[in-house]
Amino acid sequence: MFRYFFGVALCLLGSLPAMSEEAVTWKDDVRGWVLKVDRTLNDACFMTTLFEDNSFVRVQINPTVEAIQFIVGNPDWRSIEAGKLY
Repeated sequence: MFRYFFGVALCLLGSLPAMSEEAVTWKDDVRGWVLKVDRTLNDACFMTTLFEDNSFVRVQINPTVEAIQFIVGNPDWRSIEAGKLY
């Protein structure tokens, strides 16, 4: 649990310098993951990784809704359509 909160604290502290960008990179490569801060989500910390088939995973702490969110996607997927409920 301490490592979780320590990581979040480091992410937030590392996000302070560049206040004008929408997503600021904090660490480029942590075992294949990129750690960033999303300015559009009230400085939410997130990590993302990309796989060989263009699939990606984004895990984020969203302070706006007090939740941890998981986003999985692939730009090549055609069975999922925008605007539809799944």
